Amino acid sequence: MSSPSPWTCPPHAALQRAADAALYDGKHSGHAVLATAVHTTVPSVNGRRAGRPGTAS
Repeated sequence: MSSPSPWTCPPHAALQRAADAALYDGKHSGHAVLATAVHTTVPSVNGRRAGRPGTAS
């Protein structure tokens, strides 16, 4: 099995944003949530989920 090409992988910022959104969903739903492509479309401010404490408004 070969490694995926770095040119076809999503940018790390998008992965981090998706993980952050999935963790937020899990925290407020009470169960584990796996990050999906839908989580990459969550609005962000400076690379962090909009509305998260510490983000600029």
